[in-house]
Amino acid sequence: MPILETKYPKLAKNIAKSKLDYRVALLQEIFSKGGISQVNDSGRGLGLKGSGSYAQKYNALISVRQENFVLKITHFGELIQFSHCLNLARIAGTHICFDFLLD
Repeated sequence: MPILETKYPKLAKNIAKSKLDYRVALLQEIFSKGGISQVNDSGRGLGLKGSGSYAQKYNALISVRQENFVLKITHFGELIQFSHCLNLARIAGTHICFDFLLD
C-alpha cells in the first residue's frame, strides 16, 4: 500500500472506488491480474500472481491471512472465486497457505 498511489495511481483510484476493504481489493487485484511490485528488482521470487497461477493449475485453495483479515481464493478451472472475513484477531505479518487436495 505505501507505494500504490505513487507507482500505480490508476489502480489506487480503482481500489479507492471499490466497495471492498482496500486491503482485500488490492490482494484480489494481485491474484487476478498481477503486475504489481513494491520493487523493480528482478529475481525476487515467484510472486503472488505466479504462485496463484500454480495453485490454479492444481485447483489448490489459497488463504492469505494478514493483520486482522483473511482472503480466501478458490479456483474452478479458469474461474477464480474470492471470499474474505474482516475484523479477525490481530496477528503479525502475512501468512499464506496453499492447500493442495489429494483426491
